[in-house]
Amino acid sequence: MKQVGEVIGVSPFAVANWESGKTSPTQATSPGIVRFLGFNPLPQASLSERIHAIRFGMGWTQEDAAKACGVSEDSWCAWEQGANPIRQKAAKLEALLLEARSSIST
Repeated sequence: MKQVGEVIGVSPFAVANWESGKTSPTQATSPGIVRFLGFNPLPQASLSERIHAIRFGMGWTQEDAAKACGVSEDSWCAWEQGANPIRQKAAKLEALLLEARSSIST
């Protein structure tokens, strides 16, 4: 657990608590989890799953993701819940997904 914690950037106690179900990882620790696993463990079949997985991998809040995409937080939240973005916003979203995917995989 010590080595896992070091890679993720948390204490071995945090890892032990996650494994036992006492606590859950925070949004800030998600990039370290993706780095440790070597992949994003979240499902990515639908658009809503893809954008949630990217947000998880980047360690962003919904507010952070909305700012990065240049949209309102309400729009981002709706997309994660399955709403489809309008054409103009869809292009911004696709560009952000490509950029984020590149930074996560490097």
